[in-house]
Amino acid sequence: APFGYGELAVRDIEPAQVGSILLKPDMSHLETCPNVYIENETYIPCHHDHSDLEAQMEYAVENFNELAPYLVENMRKKFASSYHPIHLVDHIEKILKNLNLI
Repeated sequence: APFGYGELAVRDIEPAQVGSILLKPDMSHLETCPNVYIENETYIPCHHDHSDLEAQMEYAVENFNELAPYLVENMRKKFASSYHPIHLVDHIEKILKNLNLI
């Protein structure tokens, strides 16, 4: 899942939907809310210059049966809980409170 128009992509949840592993450039620099990207817990990271992409792909393929259940279930749970509508409401409320509008 390369960056393209930005780090976040709707397609990032699709691997978990079909039982596969998300491999994308390291997301540890990202400040976003919600953040479902937890290195080696919800996705497998690679370097931004893709210098380790082949090695990470080999790792994912060779260890798929052990990695997939863990990474897929973690991503599904993290995504479902993080994108629950109540979290959007809470997040917007915090933004408005910080602006002293409410």
